[in-house]
Amino acid sequence: MKLPELTHLSYAVLKTVKNSKKHGRKIRLFLEETISHETSLAAFYQLMSRLKKIGVINGNYCIRVVDGQTIKERVYRITPSGIRMIRETERFYKQFF
Repeated sequence: MKLPELTHLSYAVLKTVKNSKKHGRKIRLFLEETISHETSLAAFYQLMSRLKKIGVINGNYCIRVVDGQTIKERVYRITPSGIRMIRETERFYKQFF
Protein backbone atom coordinates (compact mmCIF):
# COMPACT_ATOMS: atom_id res chain seq x y z
CA MET A 1 0.00 0.00 0.00
CA LYS A 2 1.44 3.40 -0.96
CA LEU A 3 2.01 6.27 1.47
CA PRO A 4 -0.95 8.59 2.02
CA GLU A 5 -0.93 11.87 0.11
CA LEU A 6 -2.03 13.87 3.14
CA THR A 7 0.35 15.32 5.70
CA HIS A 8 -0.68 15.02 9.34
CA LEU A 9 -1.71 18.69 9.31
CA SER A 10 -3.80 18.32 6.14
CA TYR A 11 -5.43 15.23 7.62
CA ALA A 12 -6.27 17.15 10.81
CA VAL A 13 -7.83 19.98 8.80
CA LEU A 14 -9.97 17.59 6.77
CA LYS A 15 -11.13 15.75 9.90
CA THR A 16 -12.09 19.13 11.38
CA VAL A 17 -14.40 19.98 8.48
CA LYS A 18 -15.59 16.44 7.78
CA ASN A 19 -18.96 16.72 9.54
CA SER A 20 -19.71 20.42 9.17
CA LYS A 21 -18.42 23.57 7.56
CA LYS A 22 -16.09 25.67 9.71
CA HIS A 23 -14.63 29.17 9.72
CA GLY A 24 -10.87 29.36 9.17
CA ARG A 25 -10.48 30.90 12.63
CA LYS A 26 -12.15 27.86 14.25
CA ILE A 27 -9.98 25.44 12.27
CA ARG A 28 -6.81 27.24 13.45
CA LEU A 29 -8.04 27.18 17.05
CA PHE A 30 -8.80 23.46 16.80
CA LEU A 31 -5.29 22.75 15.48
CA GLU A 32 -3.71 24.77 18.27
CA GLU A 33 -5.77 23.09 20.99
CA THR A 34 -5.74 19.48 19.81
CA ILE A 35 -2.37 18.92 18.16
CA SER A 36 -0.50 21.89 19.65
CA HIS A 37 0.22 23.25 16.19
CA GLU A 38 0.51 27.01 16.07
CA THR A 39 0.98 28.55 12.67
CA SER A 40 1.08 32.04 11.26
CA LEU A 41 -1.98 33.30 9.42
CA ALA A 42 -0.03 33.30 6.16
CA ALA A 43 1.11 29.68 6.58
CA PHE A 44 -2.38 28.56 7.57
CA TYR A 45 -4.04 30.16 4.56
CA GLN A 46 -1.33 28.79 2.26
CA LEU A 47 -2.20 25.32 3.55
CA MET A 48 -5.90 25.96 3.00
CA SER A 49 -5.16 27.26 -0.51
CA ARG A 50 -3.21 24.08 -1.34
CA LEU A 51 -6.05 21.90 -0.04
CA LYS A 52 -8.52 23.87 -2.12
CA LYS A 53 -6.30 23.62 -5.19
CA ILE A 54 -6.12 19.81 -4.98
CA GLY A 55 -9.91 19.72 -4.57
CA VAL A 56 -10.30 18.31 -1.07
CA ILE A 57 -12.00 21.40 0.42
CA ASN A 58 -14.08 24.31 -0.81
CA GLY A 59 -14.00 27.75 0.71
CA ASN A 60 -16.55 30.55 0.49
CA TYR A 61 -16.81 33.91 2.17
CA CYS A 62 -19.45 34.55 4.79
CA ILE A 63 -20.30 38.13 5.75
CA ARG A 64 -21.82 38.91 9.12
CA VAL A 65 -22.26 41.96 11.32
CA VAL A 66 -20.96 41.95 14.90
CA ASP A 67 -21.55 45.04 17.06
CA GLY A 68 -22.16 47.11 13.93
CA GLN A 69 -18.90 45.91 12.36
CA THR A 70 -19.00 43.96 9.09
CA ILE A 71 -16.82 40.85 9.25
CA LYS A 72 -15.88 38.77 6.23
CA GLU A 73 -14.78 35.23 7.09
CA ARG A 74 -13.87 32.27 4.95
CA VAL A 75 -15.94 29.14 5.60
CA TYR A 76 -14.56 25.75 4.55
CA ARG A 77 -16.24 22.45 3.84
CA ILE A 78 -14.91 19.09 2.72
CA THR A 79 -15.48 17.72 -0.79
CA PRO A 80 -16.16 14.08 -1.75
CA SER A 81 -12.51 13.89 -2.79
CA GLY A 82 -11.49 15.04 0.71
CA ILE A 83 -13.61 12.33 2.31
CA ARG A 84 -11.96 9.78 0.01
CA MET A 85 -8.51 11.05 1.06
CA ILE A 86 -9.39 10.67 4.75
CA ARG A 87 -10.50 7.07 4.15
CA GLU A 88 -7.33 6.24 2.21
CA THR A 89 -5.15 7.75 4.94
CA GLU A 90 -6.97 5.88 7.71
CA ARG A 91 -6.80 2.62 5.73
CA PHE A 92 -3.02 3.04 5.36
CA TYR A 93 -2.42 3.63 9.08
CA LYS A 94 -4.82 0.88 10.20
CA GLN A 95 -2.43 -1.73 8.86
CA PHE A 96 0.05 -0.81 11.60
CA PHE A 97 -2.35 -0.93 14.55
